[in-house]
Amino acid sequence: MQFKKAEKGTITYLTIPQLEELGARLIFTTKKKGISDISEYALNLGLNTSDPIEKIRQNYSTLCRSLNIDSSRIVFSDQVHGCNIKHIGLNDIAQGDFINARSSRAIDGICTDLRGIWLTTLYADCIPIFLYDFRQRVVAVSHAGWKGTALKIGEKTLDFMKKTYGSRPCDMICAIGPGLCRKHFEVQEDVFKQLQKLPCSQNFCTYQRKVYTVDLKQANKEILLNCGILEENIVCSDLCTFEEEELFFSYRRDKGKTGRMAGMISIL
Repeated sequence: MQFKKAEKGTITYLTIPQLEELGARLIFTTKKKGISDISEYALNLGLNTSDPIEKIRQNYSTLCRSLNIDSSRIVFSDQVHGCNIKHIGLNDIAQGDFINARSSRAIDGICTDLRGIWLTTLYADCIPIFLYDFRQRVVAVSHAGWKGTALKIGEKTLDFMKKTYGSRPCDMICAIGPGLCRKHFEVQEDVFKQLQKLPCSQNFCTYQRKVYTVDLKQANKEILLNCGILEENIVCSDLCTFEEEELFFSYRRDKGKTGRMAGMISIL
């Protein structure tokens, strides 16, 4: 099981085909292909970027038309680099303009057991964590920057799923999507020390030549392993958002003037 690049219409995206065989669909968008003032022909899906909202709306229209997504079933989180998790129910589905109808405030992780809802989080270097309980038929996606990682948002998402839906770690498939790699995630000492407190930090925290670097994908993988998710059920993308300039926006590389990719998951 691994991430694969796919194309439909003008859209290039990443997905995991084997996940669909188990009853869920995952999409991680790339920059290709839309309209944007930030980057020519870029598919910017960020709701709080410098692009006009009408261009963002048109990009979502292109995405949904190409990938056969019902836009009225898209539900966003409202990311604040925290660790709050929320169940998404029928009351959270927009009754009109889905772009302006975010019911989940100060939420970095969203879960549902309802078919056809597209849980959606936005990225430009942070790490997307997708979870699918194939036994109870529950999906989740959580946004893990360094703060969310330090707060163990992956573990908190799993704990929420256990309490809310009766999920078990042994029934989980986890996909860790594209984000900054270790080489391009240099941090200050105070951040490094917070992340060193996580389990197995020797596997993702490095101090060499007076430079602190962290592999956030590996950090989140270690957290999930420590929760009991089976290693063979964890898929981790090796793509770095900083390095893959043709595919991805990157907040660090673009010095803050950038768009956003969408991480989306739904029960079929």
